[in-house]
Amino acid sequence: MNDFFKKLISSPTVLPHYFKIPNQNTPDPASLEGSFETRKHYFSLRVNEMYLKESRQWFSQIEPMVISITEYMYNQQFVSNPFVVGSTLLKDKMKGEGEGMVFRDTRVAGLHPYAGGRFIINIALFRNETENYLNKTMKFLESVTGVFNDNIAGMLKSFTKVSDVIVSGIEELVNTDKTKPLFGIRKEFDPDAGEAFEPGYYAMIDKSNNNWDAADFSVDKNNRLLYKNNPFREDEYILFSITKTTERNDYMALPIYKQYDEIRAYAQGIPEVSESEKMKIKEMLRVLNFEMNRSADLTTADAERLIDQFFEELKKMVDRKFNWGAAKQLEKNFWSEMDEKITNL
Repeated sequence: MNDFFKKLISSPTVLPHYFKIPNQNTPDPASLEGSFETRKHYFSLRVNEMYLKESRQWFSQIEPMVISITEYMYNQQFVSNPFVVGSTLLKDKMKGEGEGMVFRDTRVAGLHPYAGGRFIINIALFRNETENYLNKTMKFLESVTGVFNDNIAGMLKSFTKVSDVIVSGIEELVNTDKTKPLFGIRKEFDPDAGEAFEPGYYAMIDKSNNNWDAADFSVDKNNRLLYKNNPFREDEYILFSITKTTERNDYMALPIYKQYDEIRAYAQGIPEVSESEKMKIKEMLRVLNFEMNRSADLTTADAERLIDQFFEELKKMVDRKFNWGAAKQLEKNFWSEMDEKITNL
């Protein structure tokens, strides 16, 4: 599939106008400042907006399909994260606007910690004949990639195998005369080669003889692409963004939260906490702390933030059942100092 995108971007027939929207022309320029730092920032890739012209007779004889494959370091391996935006998702989110249709806002990769190294975006718009015998394959891949992207953290051991199967299915889909690429790009960020990996908004506009100036484009607070302060409708396009954040609020969906929830359930199930049970809870917390700091799904600082939050929640729960300060204080050693550092109990 990577070879396909490399060939695609070398073909003048599908090479679009592609540029980064100036940060000062976006709704929150401050959030786009600075490069991604390893194990400090999370990234996500979103298709913010896509505009299609009615003149192509979309959904009558042909259907649009966006294929995105994002490549990055995850869990100590370089992975490919595929995503298909097909007719099912498009029909649900597509809205008529003037002489065309607009699709808005779907996440195609992330949220993941940036783990260093290269970050590669492959994204393209295809036209797919409505009577294509592979339409069932497309709808299946669309469904699977959505589930896959939402559950990457839960399939660490099988990530590469599942990804390879999906990418193979996508290759079968695009290697047919019933599916044709309209325009697409392959963009590689390589900090080791001196190219900073930074957040931002990017416009990919269908090929034409127009000489678009990036300075004339902007993005409003609803993530719409504007040209000289008006919605851009001259050509078909895809607006996508790479976002950066230091905290994630979806941690309850991570495998690590299940481990914490088991500790909480254990503490809740004890009528009265004894000294031995106190030590068992501490040991469980100590293991949780190590696992969270090793997790491929958390940045270093965010792991510390969450473990502090978890400890405080547990302390309040157990304080009602046990007087932590009443136990005899042992001579300090590595483990007792670790207790203080981790639990502040």
